[in-house]
Amino acid sequence: TGWRGRIPKKLPYSDSPLGHLSLDEYLEFIGYYISEGGSKEERGKNLKKEKIVQACSISQSKNSDVFEQVESSIASVYPSYSTYHDSRGNGCEFFTINNVEIARYLANEFGPHSWNKKIPRWIRDLPKNKLKVLYKSMMAGDGDVRSDNLQDRFRYVTVSKQLADDWSDICLKLGYWPTSSIENNTDKYPNRRLIHRTYWSENRKETKFNLRKQHMLREDYEGKVYCVKVPNSWVFVRKNGRIAICGNTGKIHNITG
Repeated sequence: TGWRGRIPKKLPYSDSPLGHLSLDEYLEFIGYYISEGGSKEERGKNLKKEKIVQACSISQSKNSDVFEQVESSIASVYPSYSTYHDSRGNGCEFFTINNVEIARYLANEFGPHSWNKKIPRWIRDLPKNKLKVLYKSMMAGDGDVRSDNLQDRFRYVTVSKQLADDWSDICLKLGYWPTSSIENNTDKYPNRRLIHRTYWSENRKETKFNLRKQHMLREDYEGKVYCVKVPNSWVFVRKNGRIAICGNTGKIHNITG
């Protein structure tokens, strides 16, 4: 794509507890936290009902190809991290950062739990080479790849709708053309959250649409019809998990009128 992006003159995290990291180090760590991390909440000493964030942890399988890389990234953020092994026998190791300032910063900026994770706008607006750093570390967590005879097919899975939308934004800026789907099992499992899946391949640079007759409806309507307008005249529209880039009809009218 022609996405260029920009790096802010003053990095928004420079005054945060992670301000000692370079931008690449920061993005790599954030990718691990978004995909594999979460906040640890406890009730305060005053025994209030609501819990407050006290620490955070990032999990990773000891069999993972990036296990040492994840640990090194965490050490660069907080050298005094602690570890404990998951007793459920799944081979996972948890790296815990027992620092309130770091934990609360991560919870506020990127979400405390899997279902409310997000990627701030300033990160999504970075140049492609910086987005790729975040992309790689997030894919090392909740991403996977399936290969066939033609090409590799990628998938990212999350229970956060906001994160799914943010991820599609990043994929588009990296030159991919993502499609998305939602798995809803709440009829069988009422407490289970919706699962958002994003799919793409590195060879696919566009999405083809087929307009079916059964999807065309005539609306009984009388009144004004409005067109959304944005500064650069291009609107991203998503329907049935597929994204299209549309122009403003108002601008087309001015050109042809």
